[in-house]
Amino acid sequence: KLRGLLMRRAGLRWRAGSLGESARDYEEALELAHEHGETAGEAAALASLSVVHRDLGDPRVALRCGRAALRLLQDLDDPQAEAYVLYSLAESYASLGHHSSALSCLKRSLRLRRRIGDKDGEARILRDIAKVSGSPGNTDRTGKARTRPRRKRSAGRGS
Repeated sequence: KLRGLLMRRAGLRWRAGSLGESARDYEEALELAHEHGETAGEAAALASLSVVHRDLGDPRVALRCGRAALRLLQDLDDPQAEAYVLYSLAESYASLGHHSSALSCLKRSLRLRRRIGDKDGEARILRDIAKVSGSPGNTDRTGKARTRPRRKRSAGRGS
């Protein structure tokens, strides 16, 4: 019960822009969930910490929290939460310029959104895949852009 209250308060603080206080509440909720063996609670707190640390400008900590949440969620078989965490991880990877890792997370999230029938989430992810795919610096090992430029269409086929 206390963990739930801490999670709600942390969410309110996050929305109010009190990110440091929000992180402290989520960390306390994480400790409580761990002490009581509540894997879903641990995953929720870690996922939230990932978002807070991303917003605090610390994407490396955000990635560490998000990956830990993802490991827990995969054992719980919660595709909706897993898709959310993958989306958040993609944002952190993109902020570091790791576009291929961001795309990988977005594609995994997209598969899960499709599996659960979340059309709105699917549309958002498809939009973000297009954004990340076209990001400057998004190149393969040879230095070539991963996305091909569109061919210009000629006015007439025979000219």
